[in-house]
Amino acid sequence: AVAKRHRDMLVALGKKPPRKWEAEEQRAKLAEEGFTDFNLEAVLEEEDCDEMYGIVLSNELRTEFVPFVEVEIDETTSRGYSLKKPSKALQRDLDEYRARRTATLNRFRKGRAVEQTTCDGDVSNGLRFLGWFKSYRDASQDDGPIPLTLRTVFSHARLALWVEQYLEFLEGRGLQWSSKVNYTTGILNILSYAIADDGYVLTEEKGQTVMEQILNLRRQCDANATIQKMYRRRHKEWLDWDDVQRTRLTCLVRLEAATTPKQVHSLLQDALMISLFSVTPPDVSASPSGSKNLLFRSRP
Repeated sequence: AVAKRHRDMLVALGKKPPRKWEAEEQRAKLAEEGFTDFNLEAVLEEEDCDEMYGIVLSNELRTEFVPFVEVEIDETTSRGYSLKKPSKALQRDLDEYRARRTATLNRFRKGRAVEQTTCDGDVSNGLRFLGWFKSYRDASQDDGPIPLTLRTVFSHARLALWVEQYLEFLEGRGLQWSSKVNYTTGILNILSYAIADDGYVLTEEKGQTVMEQILNLRRQCDANATIQKMYRRRHKEWLDWDDVQRTRLTCLVRLEAATTPKQVHSLLQDALMISLFSVTPPDVSASPSGSKNLLFRSRP
């Protein structure tokens, strides 16, 4: 039977559960009453990919977010708490992680190999998290020392709680939400490495696994990053589309009124440039607000 949390997760993501899941539930209810629906049986016998949905669901969730562009000031700030000198045990884990992520084929990895730069980004994100873990985390609730290795920290039952506290720490330092998305994505990628280790048990809390809890956090960071991008401060020379049109008309009027060759040459340059960008409307499909806006810089 399909776990209920998988169905709930699909609904939360705005995705429709596969037909076979629904058919299986209906068949179970009919079986309790002693009935058989042959239409349902036909659906269940279809050779489509619905039966693979549960298998690929977790991998899809881990890869559905496109990384944000790095924020330079956040990258600089993070160097202050990133772990500088990994232990030999941690370095072995990092080397194995790199090999598993970049090898052309690896039976313990879901999905294709990644580029070295992507893997290096994950390692940097992991070292940031471990640096916070070592120097800034409240360890008063620990039962004993926790070795600073990928296998130990990322397989711990309290990992999701620590990631939440880590994000609160980043919020206190004023980091952009887009940076938090990238950092959380790196943690999720490393967690997938820990899960593949022998004897790993994916713990649950209130019906959600550690992976699902961290996915929740990343989804929230992603939503906040989108909002932050929409309402970021505009450039001082930003013009709305109506202002652009008024500027074009003003340039044309002044061009008509020019009396000297120098004035005509200067105003003609302005008129050509503003017309180039304003006669044909720009593509605004990618604009978060859906409005037509342009940024113009005055000539020196």
